[in-house]
Amino acid sequence: MNESWNAAWESALDDLELTLEETEHLLQGGHPPAEPAAWTPPVMPCPLPAAMADRARSLLARQQEVIVRAAQAAASARSSASYVDRVAETRAGARPLYVDISA
Repeated sequence: MNESWNAAWESALDDLELTLEETEHLLQGGHPPAEPAAWTPPVMPCPLPAAMADRARSLLARQQEVIVRAAQAAASARSSASYVDRVAETRAGARPLYVDISA
């Protein structure tokens, strides 16, 4: 394989790692970027070089962990939103009957 193929794979793995770092930051309560970058899957000219296989496996494992954490965060957010909706429904009819202006 030539150097341009290695560079293409390095770039693709770097992009994946950056995306994982950004997602981990969000899952830890960080703020999203003002305008997230669009993602386009890379079209690779050749198979992954053997020398990069360990890094790719490590990124895959990390990506799978982030997917699980993101799913858990989404479920937690849905549960919280549901709770807020239920509380709002129970309080919908609770209005003050008078205003105490002497206080």
